[in-house]
Amino acid sequence: MRRILWALSLIVLSLVLQTTVFNSLKIGLVKPDLPLIILVFLFLARSPVEAMFFGFFAGLLEDILSGDILGMSALVKTVLGFLIGLLGRRIYRDRISVQVLILWGATLVQGLFFFVLLELFMPDCSFFEELKRMIFILPFYNAFVGFFIFYALNRLLGRSRINAPGKG
Repeated sequence: MRRILWALSLIVLSLVLQTTVFNSLKIGLVKPDLPLIILVFLFLARSPVEAMFFGFFAGLLEDILSGDILGMSALVKTVLGFLIGLLGRRIYRDRISVQVLILWGATLVQGLFFFVLLELFMPDCSFFEELKRMIFILPFYNAFVGFFIFYALNRLLGRSRINAPGKG
């Protein structure tokens, strides 16, 4: 139970930081997606069902705080939670390079998923060009920021997830 409360607290903190501190990290219209970075870290160590729960919780809070279409982030992050939870069981996830690569892929999939959903439900919107740019820039930006966050979380939790090449 303590582990779940810690994870939920980390998700809430990431959402608060996303809407405050991370606004100063914008490059054009793009800023790192801290909730997704934290979720990928959590998803890799959880079962697909737990990862879906955390994804839904974070996505719903993100929808409520952002004022976007209610349920869109919840749906996307729930699906990502399930997929990464499955993937985390099948790969060697203890290397930070693997974590960053999964974050890069998750960011790309999330962007494409949002693009498809917005195209289906709001085909006349004018922000699709900006969204396309975000799909191609954000994965790299998240991977860069995610490396440092994963490093800090791994150190904080005392995990030996950052291995030198050839040592595991």
